[in-house]
Amino acid sequence: MAEIQHLDVVLKWAGRISSPTDRAIPTHQHYDYELILPLTEGYEYTRNNDRHSLSPKQGVVILPGDWHGDHLRQATEYVAANLVLKSRGDGKEPDILLRKASENDLRFDDADGRVRGVMLEIINEMEQVDELSAALLDAYARELFWTIIRRLPPTAKNPDVFADDDDLRFKTALERFFKKNLQRLPS
Repeated sequence: MAEIQHLDVVLKWAGRISSPTDRAIPTHQHYDYELILPLTEGYEYTRNNDRHSLSPKQGVVILPGDWHGDHLRQATEYVAANLVLKSRGDGKEPDILLRKASENDLRFDDADGRVRGVMLEIINEMEQVDELSAALLDAYARELFWTIIRRLPPTAKNPDVFADDDDLRFKTALERFFKKNLQRLPS
């Protein structure tokens, strides 16, 4: 398991999507994290066959491999970003940072507009393309991802990575010890 401080957040894509008419984006999946934040009312999405809606002050994290689709009413606008995590040492993708949780666990609040602001900065910076763009995009991508992770409830986070107290750390370490050693016992 890579420790959090040894993870790089890599921006694959970010954009602002608007729909002049009602439309649906067919169900699809990514093998990276997708962050979605509506800018207007009218955004709905399907994840793993369940339909949900978001207000402009909410966002959602779509986990790698989750099947999802977008359902947009006329004049709906939203921003999205696709991010990949890499371990700094070996460049491999780390173990799962977030776990499959209830839909509400993977939503985040953006009433203060901070996430929206960072996502719009990323999109604006992608249009600049100068000698500072790559460094700024890397910094914005890290800020965006970790800000959202902080806003998710503990139930969405992998306890192997986000053990908040000594009891949980001990329990997680004990579970790993038993799993590892039980496999070694002769049958």
